[in-house]
Amino acid sequence: MENWVPNQETQIDDEDVFVDNTQVEGTSQATIPKKRKYAQRAACWNDYDVLHIDKVRHSKCKKCGTLLKTESGANVGELPFKFVENESFIEYTNALNGKIILPCRTTISNRVTNHFLEEKAKLFKFFNNPLSNVHLTTDCWTSSCQRSSYMVVTTHFIDEDWVMHKRIINFKSLDSHKGEDIGRTLLTCLQEWGINNVMTITVDNASANDKAIEILMKKLPNLYDGGKQLHVRCMAHILNLIVRDEFDQHQSSIKCMQKAVKYIRNSTQRIQRFKECMKELNVESKKFLCNDSPTRWNSTYELLKIAVELEKVFGMFEVKGSFIFHSIVFFLILYFSIFTNF
Repeated sequence: MENWVPNQETQIDDEDVFVDNTQVEGTSQATIPKKRKYAQRAACWNDYDVLHIDKVRHSKCKKCGTLLKTESGANVGELPFKFVENESFIEYTNALNGKIILPCRTTISNRVTNHFLEEKAKLFKFFNNPLSNVHLTTDCWTSSCQRSSYMVVTTHFIDEDWVMHKRIINFKSLDSHKGEDIGRTLLTCLQEWGINNVMTITVDNASANDKAIEILMKKLPNLYDGGKQLHVRCMAHILNLIVRDEFDQHQSSIKCMQKAVKYIRNSTQRIQRFKECMKELNVESKKFLCNDSPTRWNSTYELLKIAVELEKVFGMFEVKGSFIFHSIVFFLILYFSIFTNF
């Protein structure tokens, strides 16, 4: 089996460096390239209206109305490709080596696209090898602002050198969270990539996933052990359900603590007043009040743990301000009884 090896760090060759031997008369710096206007070709712009507010470019989502401050180009290291045309960055580069002229954002975008296509071709070739086996993980969720459903599919595989790889091969919208839609989308994704040898598929414990696995077992070829090992339930999700079940026994006290934290964090004035109470009591803590997530039990643990450390601060905050939640100390004491039962 041909080993699949990702490209290493890109090396600079003669084609990547542009040397300008001519200098502007009376200066020692290379010429700063003029800005050029580019047409918007990406399909994602069909969902946005471009606006200019105070000479700043914004994009307004046609679905939810969210207004975003935007720059052209894709992000690399949290910076757009257009960053190479920024005058300050060009001056900085010239200070390091005045003979180098940076390529424009279109050139960089094309090179990144070509690199992506090369890596995709390697991955496609590896998946189509009859001796290659992959394991899949997938999850679905609903966007809070658009109420749209999405699904991501990740492959896990080991090459000939026993190096584990993880690659996201699918990120698409779903019509619904029904098992039929999940199974059909998964099957289409596998067919597009030419994946035939699927060892396992790890999903959470939603009943829709059981139906999706049934569909895949009927359609997928070359199932290992007749498909008996295909369906793997997510251990992290199971652990979360176990801990959440214990949380339900003390739901009233935990909910009160969640509301107290949310009440403080929802106002910059209350946050500032809470920090002032921390200073007056000489309470030093590297962490501050945090909200929790229902899908991550450890986030609730962190919320309660930090609240215990700041117990005295809650008392002073209640005295100084109009704190709508009472008996905080009582619920913090209950915290100890919750976790000593684990």
